[in-house]
Amino acid sequence: MQLFKRDLENRSGGVTFRELAKKMLENFELITPPLEEQKKIAEILRTIDEAIEAKRQKKEKLECMKKAVMEKLLIGEVRVW
Repeated sequence: MQLFKRDLENRSGGVTFRELAKKMLENFELITPPLEEQKKIAEILRTIDEAIEAKRQKKEKLECMKKAVMEKLLIGEVRVW
């Protein structure tokens, strides 16, 4: 849809709120990949999202560990020689 944003904005009307007429949208063709290809793309993106989430959780855990160690160093409970 981003590819067609400017074209759709140019076709829209209205002063306060820009809107598109139903008739115009009925005749608007949007090219999409075949359903099977869309499913493959979605699966790849889902795998990437899961990897990102796992890294985010690991980073959060490491930040908590760092904070705990820094507190122990600050109060002298742990010493570095």
